[in-house]
Amino acid sequence: MDTVNLANTWEQLHAAYAYGVDRLWMFNAGDMKNSEAALQFALDYAWDPDALSSGNLAAWELGYAAQNFGAKYAAAIADVLTTYGRLQGRRKPELLNRKISLDPARDLSTDEAAVVYDDQAGPYSLNNYRELDRVTAEWARLRAKADRIGDRLPAYKRDAYYELVRYQVDATANLYALRNAEFNNLFYASQGRAATNRLADVAEARFADDQAMGAYYNNELAGGKWRGWQLQPHIGYGDVARYGPNAPWQQPELSNKALTDVVFPAVRRIGLPALADMGVAIDGSDQWWPHAAGPAVLPSFSPYQTAPAQYIDIFNRGSVPFDFKIEAGRPWVIVGPGRGRVTDQVRVTVSIDWSRAPKGNTRAPITVGGPGGKTVTVEAILENPGIGRSMPTGLVEAGGYISVPADAYSRAVSSAGIRWRKIVGIGRTGDGIEPFPQTAQPVTAGGGSPRLEYDLTLFTTGLVTVCVYLSPRNDVLANGGLRYAVSIDNDAPQIVNIATATGAADAVMNRQWQRNTSNNVNLTSTTHKISTAGHHVLRFWMVDPTVVLQNIVVDTGGLRESYLGPPASMPRPAGLAKSV
Repeated sequence: MDTVNLANTWEQLHAAYAYGVDRLWMFNAGDMKNSEAALQFALDYAWDPDALSSGNLAAWELGYAAQNFGAKYAAAIADVLTTYGRLQGRRKPELLNRKISLDPARDLSTDEAAVVYDDQAGPYSLNNYRELDRVTAEWARLRAKADRIGDRLPAYKRDAYYELVRYQVDATANLYALRNAEFNNLFYASQGRAATNRLADVAEARFADDQAMGAYYNNELAGGKWRGWQLQPHIGYGDVARYGPNAPWQQPELSNKALTDVVFPAVRRIGLPALADMGVAIDGSDQWWPHAAGPAVLPSFSPYQTAPAQYIDIFNRGSVPFDFKIEAGRPWVIVGPGRGRVTDQVRVTVSIDWSRAPKGNTRAPITVGGPGGKTVTVEAILENPGIGRSMPTGLVEAGGYISVPADAYSRAVSSAGIRWRKIVGIGRTGDGIEPFPQTAQPVTAGGGSPRLEYDLTLFTTGLVTVCVYLSPRNDVLANGGLRYAVSIDNDAPQIVNIATATGAADAVMNRQWQRNTSNNVNLTSTTHKISTAGHHVLRFWMVDPTVVLQNIVVDTGGLRESYLGPPASMPRPAGLAKSV
């Protein structure tokens, strides 16, 4: 199926054309079927590059939808296609069971072995920022919209709609639901949760749905016109024991023959004792209590929090239901539900009444009571800086970080003929910003050179880490790397060479390069010292062209591991801010 983000395609084709590559283009289309929109867009751009700018990509998708399905539903279908491209551009579906991490004992800049693959885990976090649940829900909402449109179309248009829109949305949404159930099943099995087997059933049901969609495509769609088209295995990637050494990187096969698809990694089922046994798990942790040795401490609460509400899972490790009661030790801590009955598990949401909460940093106990008098104490940590909500400037620290979308800048400073352009939808979580023209020569960061400025309010002092998320790009000028710079306040800009920092040599296409490509982001960082709390200015400086900024995260000590990074901090400006 099509996994192309049109905004990313436009940016890359525009760069090629701007640098004078304008006589012959070769497109690797793979299978043209199910990539019609991406291929049509690329050919339209190649035919007349000046007619397609970053500002009219939405108009192109609207025209494409109207051409194929008529004007009545064109806007709704175009919106589905736009959202599909953004969500799919985060990670290709066949990589949803490959988690890529780094070995801290190895040097990423020089050692390919620093990149570690785990084909029995997913990239999205199960417990931090509710990441996997949130992205799965995004796909479910998109599927519901695509299905509503498909059900309303005239009958004679439904086959084409299924081929061009509905199948790719439904199949991907279904795969996210499968992976969500599968990886939670494996996690729950490690904790002995009673919900383990139920999630195994869900994962296997979603696999059956996937196979049914493929069978419909192969045998019934358009009267069997596409017989045999959706036969490629696509869920069993990584099962080397079953499929042989090619499994991690291409379709599951053995001796050049595709094998029957399976759920990999396989789900687990567990036996449960005939008793009621309470376990407690919390947001932001892989541990469970009372089994874990250390205290159960929730991620910190802040009145400026944008992350999903913290939670406590009360789960059964047996087959006999039990009653629970949860009590907050402070009147301004709100838990819900406060009591109930647990068959397999109940999720309790924790929130704070900030109108009653004390100022400063405070700890509050939350007691969970279950069968046999068993109790578990969970701690809530409040970080209430004690200033009015209208007082902070720009984006505000909460939960140990500030998450900065690229287009949430306070000022965009242009100079020497270089300006900043927003490319809608190019990022994994939103829009991107790039210096234009793409053919600009490198500049020395500092003084009045081109930069983006972000007003921040920090409550933490000391060393902070600035993590920069960029679209994966190569050095178009052959200058030995691709560079940007970062500074806070009046400190000298710190220059980062993306290629050398990550070891991603584009001429070699090594394992480090593969990591950036698989993750659809290039992540690097710098360290800065904050002397005083309050207002600060983060500056992102242009050094080389074709650097596409997606977002920045300032880690003040509380950033948790995730694939996309934490949700954008508040308050987020609406649209672009000042350009000078």
